[in-house]
Amino acid sequence: MRVYVPATLSTVAELVERRAVGPAPVAAFAVTAECDAHPEFKRVLDEATPEDIVEFTSVAGLPARAVRTPWLDKYLRNELRLKEKALASVTSPEARPGRFRPDDQLLAYLEAL
Repeated sequence: MRVYVPATLSTVAELVERRAVGPAPVAAFAVTAECDAHPEFKRVLDEATPEDIVEFTSVAGLPARAVRTPWLDKYLRNELRLKEKALASVTSPEARPGRFRPDDQLLAYLEAL
């Protein structure tokens, strides 16, 4: 049986005042009628079991936790390739910055001002 604590402003304030620890109150709010999240998103959250939760590192480099879905499985399988592709597209910190050279269209526009 699942029990959801209503995440109203007053209950959130009370939890903060008590210095409560545990799941963020937002997680409980996400499955309430007041939340405007897509019904399918709410269903996935509501039906998730502890075994469905996956921990990984977010693209921001922070610890993340999510419900396992086919999309997340595909993302995690390709995560290393995606990171390598992103790293390959950035300039090395040792590289000297180039000089910005506006194209003719931008120069014409600026000269017309």
